Amino acid sequence: MAARCYGARRATSRCRFPLNDASRRPASPLGTKTAPSITTTSLYGELRAPVLSRASTRPLLRGLELQVAARYDANQADIPSTAFLGPRSQYDKAGTVYTAGLRVFPLDALLLRASIATGVSPPNPEQMSEGRTTLPAYQLTDPARGGQLVALNNTVVLLQRGSTALRPERAQTIALGVVYNPDEGPGPRVSLDYTRTRKRGEISNVGAAFVVANEALYPGRIVRAALTPGDIAAGYSAGAITQIDATYMNIGRTNVDALDLHLDEVFRLRRDDTLRLFAAVTWTPRLTRQVAPDRPVVDYVATNDGPLEWRGAGGAVWESGDLSLRLDAQYYGSYVAVEASSLSTRSVANLSSRRVPAQVYLDAEAALRLRLARWRPDVRDVEIRFGIQNVLDHDPPVAPSDFGYSLYGDPRGRRFELSATARF
Repeated sequence: MAARCYGARRATSRCRFPLNDASRRPASPLGTKTAPSITTTSLYGELRAPVLSRASTRPLLRGLELQVAARYDANQADIPSTAFLGPRSQYDKAGTVYTAGLRVFPLDALLLRASIATGVSPPNPEQMSEGRTTLPAYQLTDPARGGQLVALNNTVVLLQRGSTALRPERAQTIALGVVYNPDEGPGPRVSLDYTRTRKRGEISNVGAAFVVANEALYPGRIVRAALTPGDIAAGYSAGAITQIDATYMNIGRTNVDALDLHLDEVFRLRRDDTLRLFAAVTWTPRLTRQVAPDRPVVDYVATNDGPLEWRGAGGAVWESGDLSLRLDAQYYGSYVAVEASSLSTRSVANLSSRRVPAQVYLDAEAALRLRLARWRPDVRDVEIRFGIQNVLDHDPPVAPSDFGYSLYGDPRGRRFELSATARF
């Protein structure tokens, strides 16, 4: 039988900034509206339909199940002029996202699954609010006028920060997976999943200098005066700049690829004793960002502001009646202690000197449940837990930069935790 779900929702939120943030929320008369408000109206639906049972005689389609979901969001925002020291802005954009997936059981012990999903992220209030100012004459040069200083002999209006013309950022994720022993029968349960995410139309802030230097790539962003006889005599092919639109643009992109492996198995040792072994490994070979089509593609993997290329965890849990013992291990691959955006300007020698080595940490825990109902009717049981964090007392490596200790370590070293929980 197919399962269906439909719904609608409308939510309004008001953003607020700290009262002492004078640059964003200036003093205003009592009752003046200063906080942006955002209203989102959503319509959504989901359908999950089993097509064939697992007893079907069609091996490639056994247990076929389809899932389709869609969501429509209409986003409206009202940003008063006092919120970001700019003109009042009103934003009204809508978008639709969807998810489609399927799974089949070609063998009793094998599950295949696949899905495709889209997502949108609307601009935040600051990205919707435009700023307007006058450009100082000493900041920029105009390549269309022989490197002459912009605003040298005239006033230039600079539009910066946000824009109500921005579109929501859009992303698409494709996932493919295989699961061995999906019903957790005898033997290990193993799953392997690959995900690929492509995000387009990311909101980028490239700045006024970039817009002036790439005028041909972004028509309409530079407004010029008509050529004067003096300009023609000087050999200029374009009039003086009167306005620069350096507001944010939907020109960035991000690409992410990841592979996740999970293993889990439970062993029955005796009637009341079990041993569970588990492990998980994530490999992220790519997370690249490009803020503009003619800007370099930056790889964020294994940097200070990106994901690790390799990351893993594993452990064992032994349970015997009311007693359990647990051991956990965490692995963090090596990375370079620099911001990803600076990688293109650093030599290989500099990068090797800033590399943080891989790290492994072990934690242990013992838990004992005392059943007290026989002696204390008002207390069902008491659970006592004793844990040791960082059993081997490993010090986190010091990042060879201004960041101090590694982001994944804990400078407190080995520590002990004891807790008791009573259930009534």
